[in-house]
Amino acid sequence: MASAAGREALPVRPFTIGHLQVGPSAHGICRYGRLLADEGRHRQNLNILEENIELDDDGPRARRRLEVAASRLSAADVVHVQVSLWSAGSWGAGSRAMRNLRAFRRVCRAPIVCTLHDVTALLSFENKRPLGVLRTVIGEIAKGPLRPLVHRMRGVRRPKRRVAPRAAWWNLEGYRAWRLVRWLTGEGVPSFVLTTREQRLLASMALSRKTTLIPHFVEDPPPPKPVPRPARQRKAVIMAGFIFDAKGHRMMVEAMRLLPDVEVTFVGGSSVGTAPVDGVSRLTQLAGELGVLDRLQVTGYLPEEEYQGHLVKADLAVCPFSPRKAASGSLSSLIAAGCPVVASDIPLIREYNDLVPGAIATFSPYTPDALAGAVRGLLDRPRSEATAGLAELRQRLSIHGIYDQHLDHYRQAAREARVGAAPEQSTS
Repeated sequence: MASAAGREALPVRPFTIGHLQVGPSAHGICRYGRLLADEGRHRQNLNILEENIELDDDGPRARRRLEVAASRLSAADVVHVQVSLWSAGSWGAGSRAMRNLRAFRRVCRAPIVCTLHDVTALLSFENKRPLGVLRTVIGEIAKGPLRPLVHRMRGVRRPKRRVAPRAAWWNLEGYRAWRLVRWLTGEGVPSFVLTTREQRLLASMALSRKTTLIPHFVEDPPPPKPVPRPARQRKAVIMAGFIFDAKGHRMMVEAMRLLPDVEVTFVGGSSVGTAPVDGVSRLTQLAGELGVLDRLQVTGYLPEEEYQGHLVKADLAVCPFSPRKAASGSLSSLIAAGCPVVASDIPLIREYNDLVPGAIATFSPYTPDALAGAVRGLLDRPRSEATAGLAELRQRLSIHGIYDQHLDHYRQAAREARVGAAPEQSTS
């Protein structure tokens, strides 16, 4: 028998966490997952496994790649995946996401937890009006003579355990998002959401089982170094991250007419998976029509160091998010960089200002005139005053503290999996 001293000397087995990043590496959701995995690598007694897959096709080949990743990650005590509900999401468009997630879960022997991103996509059908229903029906019928009818009939027949909002059957994309979350919660997969609003939305749809609120983290600020801010005739205003409708780039272009002393840079490009004409071209055309194109720059996608450089040097960042905007990685990066921010007065921003009152300046109503007025007001304030609350907000949402919350749930999921498997292992 080993002595007490010998038993104390036995090494502690590291707790192993698997991370699966699905989608283009430039995608903000993949970046979110990578930063979590990197934080884990800096912790003692943790072992991090990570797999990265870009699903550039549909069918057996894509699912085979997921099955290979699942087999490798089965060595972990728990596996964390990121799941977006918006449009093509991160696991594939339409019903592909369900098929791909099923394929991965079928092979992965480790317990799985997931973070749900873009839960506000479900708002598209939560209170859909009759005119919106009719528009959706006409659009679906235009896609093909029989396919929409088949999808709707399947949607009506299948929900048995819970009843989807009635209008979901008339919004195919919204219904698929609802069905995906229902499957995850029905399978008992612990799920994290990023905002209180998303948590309440899921609860209103009876989808909050095993769902926990863990706010979007703020990564560590860039290493301190002198930031030259040369005297310029115009102030430098930025919008950070990928360009898509919910972030309000069009409103910023319209507000530029009232801000002749401002130069605007969109630090990013078209959304992942969309053609440039889908985003940038329409905005530059509008800027030309309004006579502000000479003061607008679009950088396109940038390497991390260049992206951070724009955030640190800017005089002001603008986030005119639409009300349906969920948590934003670009906003978290701006907070990390200590860049003054003015944003629309939406639930996402209110949650941050509830944590640290006044940390983020807001504008209302949601109009170009109100945005322009808020930009002028914040640019007239000393930078130290405009950023007064960001340091505390960064501390409250530090990735180190937010990761501790994840780690608690990782360990809980692993314990529950061991308890569930114990009766099978003891029968011999």
